Amino acid sequence: MKKSNKVLAGVGLGMIAGSAIGYFLKTDGGQKFTQKTLTTLKDIQSDVKDKVAVGSENVIATVESTTTKAKDLANSIADVTKDAISNTANSAKDIVLATENNIEVGADKAKRTVKKKVNKVSKSKSVKK
Repeated sequence: MKKSNKVLAGVGLGMIAGSAIGYFLKTDGGQKFTQKTLTTLKDIQSDVKDKVAVGSENVIATVESTTTKAKDLANSIADVTKDAISNTANSAKDIVLATENNIEVGADKAKRTVKKKVNKVSKSKSVKK
């Protein structure tokens, strides 16, 4: 068979199939089939719309929940950081005050020691005279 004959045979078979389908769809059985198919397609369309609506609501709820959790976590981290900085500042102040106190105590002790030695030297000079 030549290529052109094959094409003509395909076109002819397509015409016969199309005519048969067209005839079937004009019969009572074909019209019932068409109605049943349209009803099924409408049901499927409605189900898909409902599922998409529910799915989008779930996505929106999840995004909102995640956003709230992220904000809460960020606030919690900020609070912990503020507390840590405040505690560090308070500790530093305590260390400075303790160091100042130790310096004063040490200075007072040094003054007493120097006074004792001065008095001792003064007494020893007065005894030698």
